[in-house]
Amino acid sequence: MESTLEKPDRTLLAVGIALWALVLALAAQQALAQASAPVFAWVGVGAAATGIALLAAALASEDLAPWLIAVAVLPLVYLVFYMGERAITGQGLAIARLAAGLAAAAVWFGLARRLPQRVQYASCVAAVGGAAIFFQLWEPPAPVPVPIARPLVKTFPRTLTVQLGDRVLATWKGEPQELPREVVSALGADEYLNLPIEDAAKHYQGLVFVTYNANAMSNIPHVPWVCMTQNGFAIAGQREDDVGIASAAGSVPVNVLLFTKDLGGQQARALMFQYFNVGHSYTTSRQIARFMATTGSVGERGSYLSQTQVVIYLRPNDTANPLAKDSEPYLMGVGLLNVVVPLLEKDYYPALGGTKGG
Repeated sequence: MESTLEKPDRTLLAVGIALWALVLALAAQQALAQASAPVFAWVGVGAAATGIALLAAALASEDLAPWLIAVAVLPLVYLVFYMGERAITGQGLAIARLAAGLAAAAVWFGLARRLPQRVQYASCVAAVGGAAIFFQLWEPPAPVPVPIARPLVKTFPRTLTVQLGDRVLATWKGEPQELPREVVSALGADEYLNLPIEDAAKHYQGLVFVTYNANAMSNIPHVPWVCMTQNGFAIAGQREDDVGIASAAGSVPVNVLLFTKDLGGQQARALMFQYFNVGHSYTTSRQIARFMATTGSVGERGSYLSQTQVVIYLRPNDTANPLAKDSEPYLMGVGLLNVVVPLLEKDYYPALGGTKGG
């Protein structure tokens, strides 16, 4: 096959080789910086070296140059993924590594556009192969476990006052209760708070339930739409709301669920507000929380996993739709969230040194 490379292309290829040599040095530095570099890191170093060898051979050989350039995309794709794995942390050197890898990729793309279509197809196959190899070998960097700032059960307030300015809207009081041993084992939490509460003035009962795992990569704790239904409750309504919070969070996305249960002819109802917090990032989705907790998106300096549930048990004489945002149970729940969320942020969730979790 005759070469499709002209003299300007060869100059560009030489620039690509120089860039790839820089990528090789950066990949080696990234691997050596880790106390015990995983397999995929050393494959990254090997990929950079392979890319240099293939492009150098393409530069030296006219007949095989197009195919060598096509095959070179496999280690190149692997390298871009490898560099991006740390760049998500926002560290300067990690971003510089990724920039060098993307520059090498840009040079290759400029050459590949002028290759025969058959060779371009081979390049696509090689690109898929490079990505497959990376994700087969890649293991997300485990975040450093971050203990809770203060023990929940011992220090969480027994009285929660909901205020609007100087006006007291509700005063909730209660004492933490231990969960059965098998439930605690199933939760797998490092800390948990199970706080039944009551507003005596309005005859409402409620619950504040918080779990905390020092390691964000812990198993996602049980969720209410599974546990509650297993205990005989049915989901009568469910949606997601953004609840305004007078704190650093600004607003928090929450699952709003209405549960019902038949108690011998009388129907018990509970309105629940629930969310996850992965390293200061809030989400309503168990799947997104799991993704945030088990990918390289968690902070290198540490991250944690927490779930919060605030429950308002409806009174027998409550006839209004509790899911309506102007209903008393809904407003009672939002008021409690405006106490609980800032309290957890200020006194319990640890500072992560500026590293964003999730």
